[in-house]
Amino acid sequence: MALLIRHLCLLSLILCACLVSCKNNNENPIGDTEFGVIFDLGNPALDGCGWVIQIDGENNRATEIDSNFLEDSLLVRIHYNKLQSVSTCGIGSSISEIEINNISRF
Repeated sequence: MALLIRHLCLLSLILCACLVSCKNNNENPIGDTEFGVIFDLGNPALDGCGWVIQIDGENNRATEIDSNFLEDSLLVRIHYNKLQSVSTCGIGSSISEIEINNISRF
């Protein structure tokens, strides 16, 4: 329940940030971006999912995340490519993989 409340609070923050940051010009320093939240979902060796980036409510595993962004519940702006590959997460679940083109703290 607490995790659901935390996710709802983060989603509210993301939506508010989107509304506040709207501009009339199309300038964006890192291109076409989306908002995401980085989560540590536990050690993969113990049936956790490791570090994931939640984008639009979907957890994704990045092929590589800079260690400066390995902070639980960190709100980020991200430009990425969705890969065709998936990896295992937890007990037999699959998770989409992404390649990060650019990422910044929000």
